[in-house]
Amino acid sequence: PWLFGQAWSNYVDVASYPENLDFSNDTGQVLLRQAQLRYTMPYKGFIYSFSLENPEADFIDTTGGKRTDGQDSMPDITARILYKRTWGHVSLQSVYRNLTVNDGTFKDSTNGFGLGISGKIKIFNRDQLRFHLTAGEGTNNLSIDTQKAWGGYIGYQHWLTENVRSNFNLGYLNVDWNEPLLVQSVSDKQNKYIKSYHANIIWRLLPQVDLGIEISKAEREQVNGAKGDINRLQMSAKYKF
Repeated sequence: PWLFGQAWSNYVDVASYPENLDFSNDTGQVLLRQAQLRYTMPYKGFIYSFSLENPEADFIDTTGGKRTDGQDSMPDITARILYKRTWGHVSLQSVYRNLTVNDGTFKDSTNGFGLGISGKIKIFNRDQLRFHLTAGEGTNNLSIDTQKAWGGYIGYQHWLTENVRSNFNLGYLNVDWNEPLLVQSVSDKQNKYIKSYHANIIWRLLPQVDLGIEISKAEREQVNGAKGDINRLQMSAKYKF
């Protein structure tokens, strides 16, 4: 029941990831592999797991850049409950963090936390619904007070034929910045929200070979109101070893 070493964070539900050709995947996705100590225990139809994980807090200073004087004094603590059946699974995960900054003259610390729910559910035949929603509080760049952020994704996979499947995925991320306290240099760099959309068709040419084509679009708005978007068309070929 023990895991020691580098692996997906206990907060990550890889099985709920939507299928995209785009390696950057969906906005709102939790994507983290790190060193950890984890214990997993099945009990009364559920699977419980707890971990101590390598802490890597990010801090932003008044210029909008990352500070290098973060002080991680204790590991991240996570807990997860997984309910798995023939129809799929649902997972509830949480994380607690201690966040400290110390530049030699100024030192302050606060707590951060996150809570997420995710899953993969069979709809009918081979179709699947995959989803994730997460929310929590992290650090504010000026006073190390916590700020809220939330995001997630939802994806639907439909099999057109025995060997052809399609995926339609939406992702969203929102950061609730304390805007009255932000200087212009921070407002010009930080995103207020990001949205992404993916649609693809994948053909299983051979048992080990997939060919795919995908269109995607992403939008963002910065704290200062500036907006941008990107449109992408891509194709892929994958051989499974």
